[in-house]
Amino acid sequence: MSELKNFSVLTTIKKSALLNVYLVEIGEEKFVVKEILTSEARQRMLRAQKLLDNITKSFPNFPCVRAEKLIDSPEKVVYIERFINGNCLSEKTFCAKDIKIVCENLVNYLRLLRDIDVDRAHVDWKDFLAKYVATKTLPPSLFKVYEPTALNRFLTYIQNFLDKIIFKKETHLVHNDLNAENILVQQDLKICVLDYEWWIIGDPLKDLSKMIWYFRRFPQFGNIFLEIYRDAFGDFDENILKFYFAVDILNHLSQYEILICSSTWKAYFKQELEIVCDIWREGFCLWH
Repeated sequence: MSELKNFSVLTTIKKSALLNVYLVEIGEEKFVVKEILTSEARQRMLRAQKLLDNITKSFPNFPCVRAEKLIDSPEKVVYIERFINGNCLSEKTFCAKDIKIVCENLVNYLRLLRDIDVDRAHVDWKDFLAKYVATKTLPPSLFKVYEPTALNRFLTYIQNFLDKIIFKKETHLVHNDLNAENILVQQDLKICVLDYEWWIIGDPLKDLSKMIWYFRRFPQFGNIFLEIYRDAFGDFDENILKFYFAVDILNHLSQYEILICSSTWKAYFKQELEIVCDIWREGFCLWH
């Protein structure tokens, strides 16, 4: 924060080993300041910024927050973003009419992602997924605190599905971290999507898998959203959506020993381990 002048910190939004995030006031304006503390996070942020710079040249109204200023030094990267007034999707309650509007705006955003021209000529999505899954191993400590049979059955389900499924060859830009915390809903119900550090080229359904936790809490939202989604893009295989959800859980469980220290993640793990027991079953419901 020493790189900034004449500011006051209003609140600390987040502190971690990877980055610190602050809401600050400079003059009469509010900004979000992100201090990037590791080289890996630095590379991801710079990659995300390059993507957004390219997108907004063709789509000036693309619903994102770009850095107003970037301070790149050998020690760390500091991003300064304009503060957007709104609430995360997970923090807001909606009436039925507003749910439909927000869902329409989300589907329009996903349509926009498909319209963005990115170099995807050499993306083999199934190969990408196979390599990704291969890097996710469950730590031995997890097998000591949870039933090994259930964990092994879960791993077998993922591998068997990956071996048998034939994915569509068409790929698009995927946000890849489209959870409810990264979807900002403004007063006029327009949305702004945050945090593009994990973007990939792949199957657009991968973004929906990140929203399933929210749909499980608010199934009415999920049902309306998928109705509008199907109207826009056609039908799809819900088994693929279930598979992507399982891959997300695998990713979390692979980091069990690190994340279990967080009280928030303890609650998530309890829910995820319950899902592990059933997700491989025929007829498992992603939400009710």
